[in-house]
Amino acid sequence: ITYDRKYLYVAFVCYDSDISGLKGGDRIFNGDCVEVFIDPGRSLEYTHVAVTPDGKIYLAWQQNDRKNSVRAAVKRFSDRWQAEIAIPFTDIKMPDAAAMKPDWGINFCRAMPRKKEFSCWAPTLAEFHNPTRFGNMRGIRDIDTRKIRLVQNSKTADCPDALQVVTDRSFYDVQKQVTVCIELKNPLDLKGKSL
Repeated sequence: ITYDRKYLYVAFVCYDSDISGLKGGDRIFNGDCVEVFIDPGRSLEYTHVAVTPDGKIYLAWQQNDRKNSVRAAVKRFSDRWQAEIAIPFTDIKMPDAAAMKPDWGINFCRAMPRKKEFSCWAPTLAEFHNPTRFGNMRGIRDIDTRKIRLVQNSKTADCPDALQVVTDRSFYDVQKQVTVCIELKNPLDLKGKSL
């Protein structure tokens, strides 16, 4: 892993005793893939990037309805496959400046469903989506996270009269069903509005 002023770069070397059985799949998570979880400032507002052996890219946080600029190069060998990923800082969800701390949460994961193997660098215990268990990354300097945050939040609403519900935290639960209660305080006239 390394970085410059525009990109965070991550490389994976994935050894495999059965490289002929390697599957990318039409859908990202149906076959083998590598995954990176990035949590700037350890605010729990993380970005999830995945890449398949076929070079398909997944970015979980698609901000401002624009195509992401993540790039990946993959190559297969007789005993392994490799992925090199360039993630623009503008595609990494940045927290508010008040929540920004010097340490970033990070995790590197590999999924091999055909062998029922799922591994990660920082053990998350249950599933990969557990930002409280990500490892620490220190030393990111010369990146203007405030400027990136402003760009990410600059889009105006498509429908200015729409009721919008926004949270500053993501949560994950291993239960099969979660009930969310949304309480509206002092709502204006909601006739004709939909949530």
